Amino acid sequence: MFMRFLLCITSLLLLLQNGYGQTSRREIESSDASAVVQAIQDEIYDYGYQKEFWGFETAGPRGPEAQFNVYIKQELTPTKGGLEGVVIYKYPPFGEVIRPFIVAPDGTAYLVGKPSNGFSWTQPNTKTIYMDDDDIARDKRDWRKVKFELDLSPSNARIKTAVERQKKRVGFSQWESSRAARK
Repeated sequence: MFMRFLLCITSLLLLLQNGYGQTSRREIESSDASAVVQAIQDEIYDYGYQKEFWGFETAGPRGPEAQFNVYIKQELTPTKGGLEGVVIYKYPPFGEVIRPFIVAPDGTAYLVGKPSNGFSWTQPNTKTIYMDDDDIARDKRDWRKVKFELDLSPSNARIKTAVERQKKRVGFSQWESSRAARK
């Protein structure tokens, strides 16, 4: 009887642990990568930086869009609030950045830091120019390469959708704040 009770408690703890906080490393999944890409896109639209990506312009189904790759570290590690990973991507007007992110248990990705603070060499979210070239080249070779697309002329509806997700993600919208300041 005691063994059955112990087995039930152990099973329950494992279920809760897997659902509410990872305690072990795991490989990044497609859904995680999509969430990271979505977080990057939302932040870019919220800050209005899509105009800065003109150098990557291609013709897309909705009009001009930017296309390039982002590189996501293959392994996620447990941290407060979910699982932490790292992404490298081009981010005009800052250059190329390397940035930690957290994937919450609900699948939402949160980028560490914010562009309004810049990407100082003293921060974990920084420009790759401050890092060893060989390390960055190795990371790009070994990490998951994910296609990134950005609408360079997004509709108001697309921007508002990104702004709403960004507000849920970080509790603030740069787009809304700058519009309110102009009134």
